Amino acid sequence: NMRHAGGLRIDHDMGLQRLFWIPEGAPAAEGAYVHYPVDDLFGVLAEESARARCFVVGEDLGTVPEGFRERLDAAAILSYKVLRFERDGEQFLPPSRYPTRAAACTSTHDLPTIRGWWSGTDIAERERLGQLDAADAQHAMEERRRELDALRSAIEAQDVRPLDDEPGDEGAAVVAAAHRYVAATPSALVLL
Repeated sequence: NMRHAGGLRIDHDMGLQRLFWIPEGAPAAEGAYVHYPVDDLFGVLAEESARARCFVVGEDLGTVPEGFRERLDAAAILSYKVLRFERDGEQFLPPSRYPTRAAACTSTHDLPTIRGWWSGTDIAERERLGQLDAADAQHAMEERRRELDALRSAIEAQDVRPLDDEPGDEGAAVVAAAHRYVAATPSALVLL
């Protein structure tokens, strides 16, 4: 893959170190982590990256083994920083607190778009699919409103763009502001 690209993003790159296996037909509680020769795999990754002159982004989201992010950094693999997850408690991290050796973005292929997240269409869809009942959906929307207020405050504090700059289309203004926010990070790469 590196032969054909200047950059390669590895989805769930913790699989270089371990993977949770569940025996066929068994419940998840009977699964276990199977560990891989991570040092060898990082060495091969570094060798191939240098050979192809291709940078690597490792998706280090979710259940990340202790010390794994430090391994990524030591191997010059860019971490993956998604705006919604970069927080200190309830507050969004300011762009200046993002690492340099990272790819920053507003969302991923596994998440709603920033506009969909802002409008709550993901919550409405989960309710429509029966994943949430009406009370859970209402609770999720209340929590989302708190998240949106925190994001609005973070964006306004950075003065990247007032959220009401585009009359009649708050969603477009939010998308533009969110992208300007991650573009203000010192991260080596910003994904749009």
